[in-house]
Amino acid sequence: MIGYLTQLHNPDNKTLPDACPWMSWHYQEGVSLPNDAIIVTDEEYSELVAYYAPMITSQKRREMYEKRAAIKDSLIGIMNDNNVARIEAGIWTVDLLKGILSDPHMEAASSYVDKLSFELAIQEISLATNPLLTNEIKSEYISLLMSNLFKD
Repeated sequence: MIGYLTQLHNPDNKTLPDACPWMSWHYQEGVSLPNDAIIVTDEEYSELVAYYAPMITSQKRREMYEKRAAIKDSLIGIMNDNNVARIEAGIWTVDLLKGILSDPHMEAASSYVDKLSFELAIQEISLATNPLLTNEIKSEYISLLMSNLFKD
């Protein structure tokens, strides 16, 4: 089997060397190759992937966290707005909200969101035990975080 690489880079690339291929595939017969394809043997392909994979993984992870950082305040704003709306609708009182926010799992979730560890925040929200934090509300928070994981 023959592999090929392209020099197509993520336009936000800040750290990868210019020679680093951003995308790679094994060639399938009958499929046309991109103009910038670099054809390599299996051995060369494996060596290049082994060499560049940690750099590419690190770059993609960094970009994921940068995207999370950019959206984090908006997510917190949405969650807080929903909490205030529940108070205004008479569903919760300020004291009830304080109790929900002081739930150890919700405190941990808040800390994880702040640290951009959305997966851990999701786990903590699902473990929260305050009966006022219904499954519907938990699902709302979890869905909001899951839709902003930015994983490729």
